[in-house]
Amino acid sequence: MLPPPRSQTSIDRLYASATTPDGAVSASITDRVHVQVRMMPDYYEQASATDLERQLSRLGRLLFAARMKEYYKVRSEDFGELVTREPSPLGRQDEEYVERRSRLVATGEAADGRVRISVVGMEQWGVQIAQDAPRTMSEESFCKAVSDAATLLVTEQFAEVRMLKREVYGGMESPTA
Repeated sequence: MLPPPRSQTSIDRLYASATTPDGAVSASITDRVHVQVRMMPDYYEQASATDLERQLSRLGRLLFAARMKEYYKVRSEDFGELVTREPSPLGRQDEEYVERRSRLVATGEAADGRVRISVVGMEQWGVQIAQDAPRTMSEESFCKAVSDAATLLVTEQFAEVRMLKREVYGGMESPTA
């Protein structure tokens, strides 16, 4: 018999969005992991693969920052007090967790392999795009490929964090992680 479905928490319903400083590319994240990327009209037709890689790397950092801002806002509402950052590590296990989490690598790749996004510790973002993608993919199919790759990356990151917590805490949740 299957367990009853988990009810959605406010974290599960979190929504965040970000736009590159020049307004050319934007993205949103919903339901914890679903990423959707959009572009300003005519930008895609003018951009090279290198331009797109640079913009999407920047956007990854901005979207993660926006997501964390919303996360802390939701946590503040849940706890009835202002939460603006992660608590400081309380002991050796917490320090190990934070250190190892900063080195976690997550990757997401579009089904056709033409878009690949990777991140180390949610700080160092890298995007690789097939050089011919801007000339051979429609804007709609490109944005879908980027969205799919980003969603896979976020899903993998969550899985890696869960596995790390089990390794470090032995199945117990840390009061600070």
